Amino acid sequence: MGPSLKSQPQAQDEPEPGRDRRSDHRSAINRRRSDLDEGAWIDISLAIEAGSVPWSGLRGPRLSWEAQIDRGDAVNVGRLELSLHTATHADAPRHVLAEGADIASVDVTPYLGEVLLVRVADVAVLDQSCFASAGVQPSGDLPSRLLVATDRPFDGRCFPETVIPLAPEAARWLMSLGIRLIGLDQPSVDPLDSKQLESHHILLGGGARIIENLDLRGIPAGRYDLVAVPLRIPGADASPVRALLRRRPTAGGATVLDVSA
Repeated sequence: MGPSLKSQPQAQDEPEPGRDRRSDHRSAINRRRSDLDEGAWIDISLAIEAGSVPWSGLRGPRLSWEAQIDRGDAVNVGRLELSLHTATHADAPRHVLAEGADIASVDVTPYLGEVLLVRVADVAVLDQSCFASAGVQPSGDLPSRLLVATDRPFDGRCFPETVIPLAPEAARWLMSLGIRLIGLDQPSVDPLDSKQLESHHILLGGGARIIENLDLRGIPAGRYDLVAVPLRIPGADASPVRALLRRRPTAGGATVLDVSA
């Protein structure tokens, strides 16, 4: 392989000595919120870069070159090698089921359309009471998609020792409410040391979809439009996604993304 992927740091990533990093973070969050208020789509996916860690012990992504203009070629042609669970990604049933559908075979409808985003804090597990307190209740207008923002998001680089998993009983309850996609800012819906991967099995085996490692920092709870379609990779158990979010327009505003659940 050729040279590994080199990140291209921007000014806000390398602050001048003495510059307040927390101030930079707040500025970035404020820009996100401003973009949402203006009806813009914002990127809620983690970057695939040299320092990305798909899972503890797994090798990060590598970018090499099949052709380079600097070497006299007419074009640049890159080659990317990575785990399919790098950064923001969608799990297919094949991830936990030997005969499960691959990512190319799943219906893409759950990855497109109205979504409810909830924020939770000071919890060790995402259980039913946690969701009920955040406003997830049985109702006729509950979207079939749910995003969960926690106070301990995975940044894609420093793999955590623990995660905030989805309790199996909560997974069953959400499915009973009609939820068919759940996305969160954690690297797994199950505990990191789980061998049964019960919540994965409940969701993927029951026809729901999972997106892990979302970047939901600073986004207020509420209803949004979501676009987060996986790549069409036959045989694959997962796929990176470029996840986008837009504040859901009110009546009389811009056209609502209308995808049947």
